[in-house]
Amino acid sequence: MTEVGDVIAAVPAGYIDEADVSFTTSSLTISGVLSDIRETDGRRALVVDNDGTEYHLAARERVAGDGLREWVPEPVKTSASVELGDLRSIEVEPPDDEEEEEGAAADPGHGEDLDPDDLSGEISEVGGKHRGGKATTRLADRRSARNARAENYTGGAPASDIRDALRAGGTATEVVREFKRLVAEEIRVIDRVGERPDIPNVIRFLAGDNTVFDDLWSRSERRDTGDRVVGIALDMSGSMKNAETEAKAAVGALALAASAVDDDIVITAFPQGKRQSALVTGPYESWRWPHLDATRPSGGTPMLPAVRDVARLMRPLQGRDRVVFVITDGRPSKSEDVAELVDDLRVAGTAVVGFGFGRVSESTLKELFSHDGYRHVDVDELPRALVAAYLGQMQLDASLDRR
Repeated sequence: MTEVGDVIAAVPAGYIDEADVSFTTSSLTISGVLSDIRETDGRRALVVDNDGTEYHLAARERVAGDGLREWVPEPVKTSASVELGDLRSIEVEPPDDEEEEEGAAADPGHGEDLDPDDLSGEISEVGGKHRGGKATTRLADRRSARNARAENYTGGAPASDIRDALRAGGTATEVVREFKRLVAEEIRVIDRVGERPDIPNVIRFLAGDNTVFDDLWSRSERRDTGDRVVGIALDMSGSMKNAETEAKAAVGALALAASAVDDDIVITAFPQGKRQSALVTGPYESWRWPHLDATRPSGGTPMLPAVRDVARLMRPLQGRDRVVFVITDGRPSKSEDVAELVDDLRVAGTAVVGFGFGRVSESTLKELFSHDGYRHVDVDELPRALVAAYLGQMQLDASLDRR
């Protein structure tokens, strides 16, 4: 039920009077217009108007046993505080203008069909602000399928064992502590106004360097939190059988780091069938350890649809910075198309970093992610290396902000 709460927590204020909401309880199925969003003391409620009757769909934030925060839904109530039962599902449709924007991006030829193999069109699709098309229109179904896979997991790397190993080894505690420390730091911002003169730039300006004219003052600020959207495309092909534990531990460690600084995270694994990826953690929900049980090694390496899928799932989430991590141990099919999609994502403002280990060669990683867009590591080092790369990305974002 926490996933329902996560949806309530994620709906933006801009959807008021513009978005349609459908929800169900044990005895009701209601559709209406989102008329208001009310927030008080760790509680958030969506107010849905159905022909003059208001329904309050609320969730309250709490700390779970693993230290992560989650949003727990409350019983549905009318405006007269009459309880109508537990909230079982919720669907929020975006405003019409966002749907029209999606159609315009998908049809750049003003009526001509977009070639599905023409990845140059991915720039307009992935860079858009709409919800993510096919990737997100059936999120409820994908989550249900994810939960069923997780409940029926019989592999050799259950999420509970991975969680316990990370805790016992101190990695989980270290990751959370380091990232919370990072966002609690004060950073020095250089600008045209501030609290005090920036001495190095003042000296440069007095020496005749006019390029620093707008950077003569500095001030201290806290780092922003929750400003990133992080995506992971995890290779779970058959060759990953001997690395399943390490790969999932890396994903778990990175998810802990993202949660510690309130960044949004979306995770998919591939393959699921020949050309699909499996949802692990989607938008509008908090990551949970059992999500890792929703995938196990099998099949080939269809990286192209997986990277496209995770990018589309990231679309509805608001964040100044976006980064996709691709974890793999092999050469994918359609490698040239993967490289083109990676370039398109970067042009659209999403950083992409490839992580390779095992039998995948550095030349393949360079082909896919460019010479400075990948890391080749030993499988045992994968958890710490992935978290370190994420930390480096955060520090890079902060340094760019200070310019």
